Amino acid sequence: MFVRKKNNISGIVSIQVIDKSSGKYKLLKTIGSSSDKNEITRLVLKGKQWIQSKTGLTEFDFTDYQQHTDFVLDGITQINVHGTELLIGKLF
Repeated sequence: MFVRKKNNISGIVSIQVIDKSSGKYKLLKTIGSSSDKNEITRLVLKGKQWIQSKTGLTEFDFTDYQQHTDFVLDGITQINVHGTELLIGKLF
């Protein structure tokens, strides 16, 4: 599913939620229409929220990557190296 901005002949932009899972475009919901750019942006966000509520999918927030990196590194308690002789040979 995705949000489509469809330009109409009158100059108004329609915001629609489209599904293409079966290979054909299927209109699921028309969120609204406007000619104001701020309103179009708001309608697109509203369409994305509608998709999230219907699919039940959650998105990961990767904007704070430093906190996620620190969390992963703090979880490492021990490093064991096994099998280097099998991979490289007996160099050591």
